Amino acid sequence: MQLIPFQDSSDLLLDGDALSKRLSEDGYLFIRGLIPRESVITVRSRLLNIASEASWLKKHTQISDALVDDAFDFKTVRGADIKYLHRMWCDEELHRLRTHANVLSLFDRIFNEPTLAHPNFFLRNYFPKDVSTDSHQDQMYVGGGDFCTMWVPLGDYPVEQGVLAVASKSHTQGIRKAKFFGMGILEDFSGQWVSGDVRAGDVLIFNNLTVHKSLVNQTNKLRQSFDARYQAASQTVTQLSITPGSDSGCLDWESVYANWKSKDMQFYWREFDLKVVPLSKTPFEIDYPAAFKIAQSGDVSMRESLLRLI
Repeated sequence: MQLIPFQDSSDLLLDGDALSKRLSEDGYLFIRGLIPRESVITVRSRLLNIASEASWLKKHTQISDALVDDAFDFKTVRGADIKYLHRMWCDEELHRLRTHANVLSLFDRIFNEPTLAHPNFFLRNYFPKDVSTDSHQDQMYVGGGDFCTMWVPLGDYPVEQGVLAVASKSHTQGIRKAKFFGMGILEDFSGQWVSGDVRAGDVLIFNNLTVHKSLVNQTNKLRQSFDARYQAASQTVTQLSITPGSDSGCLDWESVYANWKSKDMQFYWREFDLKVVPLSKTPFEIDYPAAFKIAQSGDVSMRESLLRLI
């Protein structure tokens, strides 16, 4: 796959009309240093310390190097190691990155109205030899009205460490046909895959219909990132987006906030008169049987993908 570098939109930071126009045309925005670098590095250090406690990282090396232990089986992360994921996901400072004033004011300019940051988000721990995420669109998984996804690298990562790639201009024709469960877009589309080296503080923003995927982590290091969703507060939203994610290990937000030092930004979404709608289950009902059949035929990549989703 041929990649071209992200188009840097940092120079448009204060121009909401220009940002909206480029997002509408290209389906993505790449902005350098939107979140203060020192804040991201602090969170990275906290999360890597937890990873070290979980024995994910190679002993007798610098934790900040994030070198993964050769003997570590990353497939245990969602099983025996779920308690470590819980501590990471509920980290107060991690949550504050996605609701940082620089982020919310940027989306206010893009939407030209108050922004709802979805309380639920996804923290990614991407290991060497892990199965990369296939091409997909976020709309079918998140539901509701129009929204944007913001992908945030929690460190300085070269392309080889498995950063995200987006297909420029792939957002203009609705939901696209895929192999299964919305993963593995089958339809050809005009445009170009874009990606590039990223640094702590950079953000990649893309439309809910923009096709994207992760690249393979070809290094021996852990890559950590999070992706969060943002929408104009007047748009519809699903219950899924305002409920703690499965990695939180929590059934309610009171449990998420149990160890927070400050009440600031807790339950912030309750200030809005949200229009909550159900998430459509149709794609799940149609695609899962076909996916299991492919996995049973011996397709290893399909099996690994299903294990990541279950």
